[in-house]
Amino acid sequence: MTERLAREHERFANLDRMRYIFDAYFGKEAAKPFEVVDEIYADIVSSAETLIQIASANPTRQDREDEMPLRNILGWGSRKRPDEIDVKLDNCLKNIEQTCRPILAERISKR
Repeated sequence: MTERLAREHERFANLDRMRYIFDAYFGKEAAKPFEVVDEIYADIVSSAETLIQIASANPTRQDREDEMPLRNILGWGSRKRPDEIDVKLDNCLKNIEQTCRPILAERISKR
């Protein structure tokens, strides 16, 4: 999992840079969805790293039970989809689209 996140690091770095552009053009409130995505990314990285540590330490039955919330964060657990992270990401996208839609509509109408 962390290999996959490392491979996609540049995409997340670009997304993080967009947060500051959004902030400059639309204000801090409009840039909040980018902060939420960053928090989700950090949760996923942290969960993956913790699961790796548990697996490396000869886990007990209790360790395996305790790791279910971490597995849910990664989308590997028993939690039904769409889950909390799916909903947060969808809301972020909707908020970004709402901010951009009037500008894009204006550009299209000027063509």
